[in-house]
Amino acid sequence: MKYYEHLDDVTVVVVETKNHTLAAQAIKDFTARFPIRRVTTFSDQVILPGARHVPIRNITETEDLLDFSMKCMWPFVETTHALILPWDSMVLNPDLWTNDFLEYDHISV
Repeated sequence: MKYYEHLDDVTVVVVETKNHTLAAQAIKDFTARFPIRRVTTFSDQVILPGARHVPIRNITETEDLLDFSMKCMWPFVETTHALILPWDSMVLNPDLWTNDFLEYDHISV
């Protein structure tokens, strides 16, 4: 496995109030392939035992999700970076990680 630097400065963040089971699977798949161990979930129920859980109200609208992500989650992220993981995301090739990603405020693919 590739050596990853600075991953202690990254938290995987999941905001999910609809697809709890799929979100849990996404976290398990992600952390199995990529060595980030800090996981914080924002949800109306516990998504993954062992992950930090922050209870929130049910979010149904995309606009509300974006608003929450930009305004409310950051006080709960204790690292310098957050990697937001939607339930339908995955790591295809963890060896493509570069610490250069940490130089940016936002990366979207």
